[in-house]
Amino acid sequence: MTEVSVFVGLGSNLADPRRQVRSALDELATLPATRISGVSSLYRSAPLTGSGVPSDQPAYINAVARLES
Repeated sequence: MTEVSVFVGLGSNLADPRRQVRSALDELATLPATRISGVSSLYRSAPLTGSGVPSDQPAYINAVARLES
């Protein structure tokens, strides 16, 4: 079977967002027949507002993981 690269975007802005993103990476590492081959730095982004989205949200912590599956 051929291995493919998969990119997964991760992000959180509630309940300790850095911990949430790191926890998501830990969970991805448990997927069968899959390995994490790269992870970006954590970065902060402002929430997008408009179309009914509240403007008083905290900033997001984001990352991208590269998986081989």
